[in-house]
Amino acid sequence: MFASLARWGVRLIDYLLRKSLGVREFSDAEGCMLRIAPSRAKKRVALSDGTVVNPGDFVCEIHMWNERVPKMGPGGPDVQWALATYKGVLRSLELLADYLPNHPPYSQAVAVHGEGTVMRGLPLEQALRIWSRVGFDTMPKHAQTRLERFGRWWQNLYTSWLMWTFNAVSLREKRITEMTHCEFWISRRAFMERYGCR
Repeated sequence: MFASLARWGVRLIDYLLRKSLGVREFSDAEGCMLRIAPSRAKKRVALSDGTVVNPGDFVCEIHMWNERVPKMGPGGPDVQWALATYKGVLRSLELLADYLPNHPPYSQAVAVHGEGTVMRGLPLEQALRIWSRVGFDTMPKHAQTRLERFGRWWQNLYTSWLMWTFNAVSLREKRITEMTHCEFWISRRAFMERYGCR
């Protein structure tokens, strides 16, 4: 009973945060695993195709649709789970490529960007492998200042609540001190060349 109420509370907090940040669904198609939000680049990022994203540039920020991420088996992340997640992300990006050109302000985005909070080790390797395979540049995201490190701790705590709520197996025998952060970037040009007009 307590666990059910606690999970309901986390879902409510997640809903309220998404609303405040403008995170929304862009497709109700079966298999879509991503949501999007409008965002501005906070730093200069040089991408592998030569595109430079400058601070303040408008970007399309992608977020995992937690309710639709494949559930892990009792043993945690395995090849079957990674393959199902890969296929879901691929399908989601194809749907996003259909959406972007015709929906301002996303039609003006210079890049598509996402951030991930994952456990070190195999989960991190799988996440980086998936995003690299679908064409994104991946890079670590470090907390530089004491304030950023303090904020990162709270972010990790909240992420652990989400993991416990939506995919509890992923949190088994894990601690928030084992979490690490990474970023995924792809220029709009490269994104549309890869996923547009299918």
